[in-house]
Amino acid sequence: MTGRVKALCVFFVMYIFLLSGCARNTDEKQLTADFKAAYIAQYRGLTVKGRLLTTRQGNFNLNVSQPKTLEGLEADYKNGVLTLGRQGISCTADEAYLPQNAFPELLRQLLRGISDGRAVFDRAQDDGLHYKLSTDGGSCEITADSGGNIKKLSLDSPKLSVTFSGVQTI
Repeated sequence: MTGRVKALCVFFVMYIFLLSGCARNTDEKQLTADFKAAYIAQYRGLTVKGRLLTTRQGNFNLNVSQPKTLEGLEADYKNGVLTLGRQGISCTADEAYLPQNAFPELLRQLLRGISDGRAVFDRAQDDGLHYKLSTDGGSCEITADSGGNIKKLSLDSPKLSVTFSGVQTI
């Protein structure tokens, strides 16, 4: 009986060692989904600047400071409700109110894909770590620093490029 118990113990120990030896060894970092940052976006020929706050829970706040015609515009998504405001006037609606290709909605969808863990590591280069995120319209390329902080998002269709600066995790 003790011989069988010893053999069974050896079998389980070997099984555990074999499984632990198969772990994937990667240098890639998970992308940070909870952050606030300044952004500069190129969207369909328009340059948009402002501040952004996004959380893994889906809360999203986008402030626009340029162009001058949109200065003070704020889009806030929280608990499935969209609040649009400017100069003290605001309105709320279901988040489906904005079209899929509207700048705030498109940016929110990309950041939601990142927080859902759908971004896949592609390669490491001198300018940072590169990830790919599949979208309905194609593929988004994400560039991050070595800590997983997002530096840039690029989407071909519709044409969108967003560069983040002063990224602070929250």
